[in-house]
Amino acid sequence: MKLNWNCTGNEITGQQLKTYYATLAAEENDITRLNRSFELLEGKCIKVIQVAALAYLFKSEYQRLQFVKFTSYFLNDPQNKWILADLFSYENMRAEVAQL
Repeated sequence: MKLNWNCTGNEITGQQLKTYYATLAAEENDITRLNRSFELLEGKCIKVIQVAALAYLFKSEYQRLQFVKFTSYFLNDPQNKWILADLFSYENMRAEVAQL
């Protein structure tokens, strides 16, 4: 995947985030939620705060980690991605996020 740190019109707006949040929240489980997030977010520039907001929809920390790993490719503020480690209670998952 292409690292997308220089956004050129493909940034997720606040309104889009609300729409994506509602769409993901409507999914029945974390696996379908993760699959839907791939469809909605691929190629879009995302801020760390937006990733964190969407990540809280995942009940499974493992699925949350997969989501964060996927969206890390599209972060337009990579200097703040260390904040995402706070989404996890297990040290090994925190360490994996820190390596992204």
